[in-house]
Amino acid sequence: MTTTSTKTPVPTFMFRLGGGALVAGTALFLAGMITSPAADSHSLGDYITSLARDSVLTQTSALLLHYGNLLIGTGALVLPFLVRGARGRIVTIVGALLVTLGFLNTSGAVLSDWWNMEVGRQLPLDRAVSVAQAVLDAPGLMAWKGLQDIGLIGVVIVLAGLARAGVVRWWLVPVPLVFMAAAFAVPLSLPLLVSAVIALALAPLAAVGVLTVRRAGLAAA
Repeated sequence: MTTTSTKTPVPTFMFRLGGGALVAGTALFLAGMITSPAADSHSLGDYITSLARDSVLTQTSALLLHYGNLLIGTGALVLPFLVRGARGRIVTIVGALLVTLGFLNTSGAVLSDWWNMEVGRQLPLDRAVSVAQAVLDAPGLMAWKGLQDIGLIGVVIVLAGLARAGVVRWWLVPVPLVFMAAAFAVPLSLPLLVSAVIALALAPLAAVGVLTVRRAGLAAA
């Protein structure tokens, strides 16, 4: 008589891959924010000027943010597997899908950094702003940009689902909103502080990523 093994190598591998992606994605996102060129204000003209000032720094930041968003978006797909019962499962699934859609969508939007950098380098500033604003006002683009904010909303929802399931503590749930709101209060003249505050907003994802990798170790033991 044979018995069926209780070990599940595929889910264990998924836990490690997904958890590692969340940790690495959060780290890359932080690195992308730290290397993001500082702008004098939130105006489009100052933003384009900052990107055109140093092409190497702009491209480095854009690449780090692209892959950070990509890894966070894909890593989030493993989070529903942390829920073992029915409690919190639906909320976690909905939140994970929103995180995936929002962050993967944003990873593609980072391409605009290259476009804005080049129009800032190739055209007079007033003309560069005019071209960039025309792109931003395109009706079809709004359907793309409108999805970016759902990533942060998804982070809060997925944390709420995991908290409901008893996987994480409830105090983690409002952390992303609190620190993202705080980031807008920090002057742009302190770019490193802005980056640190935004990193704290995504810190719960890294914490959940570590928890996911640990869960893989327990499952393999």
